[in-house]
Amino acid sequence: MSDNRTARIWALVAAQAASRGASPSVTDVCAAAVGALAVSGAGLTAVTRAGSAHVMDVTDDVSERLAELQLTLGEARGPTRAPRAGRCWCPISPPGTS
Repeated sequence: MSDNRTARIWALVAAQAASRGASPSVTDVCAAAVGALAVSGAGLTAVTRAGSAHVMDVTDDVSERLAELQLTLGEARGPTRAPRAGRCWCPISPPGTS
C-alpha cells in the first residue's frame, strides 16, 4: 500500500476516533470504512497465521451476520489476504510504527 494511501486511511480513522474523543480502535476502522465507501456496513475480522479467525468489530446486525457466516463457512481469510509476503494488505499499525 502506498504511503499516501496509508496516510489517507489513517486520517479517516483518526478523524472518526476524534469525533468520539477517544484513541483509534477497530470500531473507528469500521466506521471510517462505512463513511468513506459506498457501503451500508463493515466488519473487521482478525485471522491468525494458523488460520483461526475472530470477528473484532461490526457496524450493524447485517455485517455481524455476514462476518459470522464467513467464519462458519471458512471464508474469513478470503479477500482480506494478499499474496504479498503472506501479510495482510491493510495496515495494522499507524505509519512509523512496527
